[in-house]
Amino acid sequence: MARSRSFQGWLKPLCIQWLITTDLVSFGLADFMEQGTDAIEWVIPGILPKGETVLLAAQAKCGKTLLATDIAYAVLSGTQVIGEQVGVQGRVLLISSDESGNSTRRRLKARGFDLLPEVENMRVMTHLDISDLSPLEQELEVFRPHLVIIDSLTSITRESGLNEKDAEFARPIYKLKDLLGRYGAAGILIHHQNKDKEAKGIDKVSGSARIVAATWGIWQLLASDPNNEQDLTRWPHGVTSS
Repeated sequence: MARSRSFQGWLKPLCIQWLITTDLVSFGLADFMEQGTDAIEWVIPGILPKGETVLLAAQAKCGKTLLATDIAYAVLSGTQVIGEQVGVQGRVLLISSDESGNSTRRRLKARGFDLLPEVENMRVMTHLDISDLSPLEQELEVFRPHLVIIDSLTSITRESGLNEKDAEFARPIYKLKDLLGRYGAAGILIHHQNKDKEAKGIDKVSGSARIVAATWGIWQLLASDPNNEQDLTRWPHGVTSS
């Protein structure tokens, strides 16, 4: 089931779509009903629950990293992002392997991370190979982050030898999602969209459809006027710059 929500302010327009998936396990009806229902603990109300991983997708230079940076700042400081008060203030783990360390430092400093009293509640990993998640598991075990941001899916899979168009490409994503879930961490996995002008909705996400199915939800940043190549402001952008 796909849903959409539009936010005004941080990005204009920002449309976040998410796909809710459920695991199929067999129960007798009486046993199933007796299990009860756990309340969802939201990191960002309505769109990012604790222990689940979403895919943040958009074309290049659309603002994916800026949005993820603002979310990290909000969770770290306990403030608002995209018009919502975060539901959880806590520790953030940033896996930034899509840009140089210098670029990451400049972006975080420009946003004011170094001035936060909670600065010790954030850690940065500069490399992750999705075929070996043991370094990530060590960080999860010791640091126990509430939010993990991975920038990007392409950079952590470049050594895997897999093509994103192959169905097998999604297998390690399932493992990554399950690992974060075991530690109760919410995850944001940044990915790109294809350039197919005929594709709509989640079909714009680059690669196999299994990538979409592997995550709890899909967030998509959409251009206000994607076909107007003369308009330099057609892509949504944030109030901060990296």
